[in-house]
Amino acid sequence: AKAKIKANLSNKLPNTNDFSGFNNEAIILKREIGKSRNLMPLRKLFNNIPHLLTTLKPCLMMSPLSISSYFKDNDIIFDAVIFDEASQVKFENSIGALFRSNQWIIVGDRHQLPPTSFFEYLDDENSNDESIEAEGFESVLNFTSAYLKTIRLLWHYRSKYEQLIDPSNNQIYKNLITFPNKTISSQYAGVIYKYVNGIFYDNMNEKEAEEVIETLKDLYKKFGLTKSFGVVTFNNKQKMLIERKIANLIQKEEKYAEFFDENKTDACFIKNIETVN
Repeated sequence: AKAKIKANLSNKLPNTNDFSGFNNEAIILKREIGKSRNLMPLRKLFNNIPHLLTTLKPCLMMSPLSISSYFKDNDIIFDAVIFDEASQVKFENSIGALFRSNQWIIVGDRHQLPPTSFFEYLDDENSNDESIEAEGFESVLNFTSAYLKTIRLLWHYRSKYEQLIDPSNNQIYKNLITFPNKTISSQYAGVIYKYVNGIFYDNMNEKEAEEVIETLKDLYKKFGLTKSFGVVTFNNKQKMLIERKIANLIQKEEKYAEFFDENKTDACFIKNIETVN
């Protein structure tokens, strides 16, 4: 099947030496390839070779906004457009791609948070975490699920340990098929719930931060620098509190300096949840 698809695509490639068909567009592309400077902007190039572009590259990977930007001045129509992580795509940003397609395949998880304006506030030191809301932002997944046929995922296979999907499966998905671990879970594998009797005040929990530090010290004692670790907080103030406690720890015990060195490839990072890649 792969060989047949490759052969079919190869047979459709235009003869760039012919004086008909794609010749004008091929000349434009070959001229740009031969340049070392003063290259034509991609947006203009795409507008000048719309038929050749989809013939040479029948499958394009672009963001919804890129489609609207790069193809705004031509009439390219795709046989199908596939949206991945559609729960994170605002409907208004998807219109350009939807308009240019004969078929839509929209993939996403409606249980995930919808698109928000959070990142517009990240650089504002005076912003209040509690004032940032997700209400009023509709994703293309939510918008189109009322009109399109829906196929539900029946099984989950991405977690190395079955325990990682169990909480979501029990509380949200209910009946996903999951797969047992091939090895026995160790102390720090899967999901571990640890109750901390702390007080949440001014978006911070002092006791929780101290417990995080103690856990990191235990991890360093057990694994040294052979493992990498990430600490994810639910707001920026808690992240900064943990960072201050780490700085105090390093001042008292220099042996932890390398463990928390952010310049290391496998550093122990501290991030609030919205900035985790």
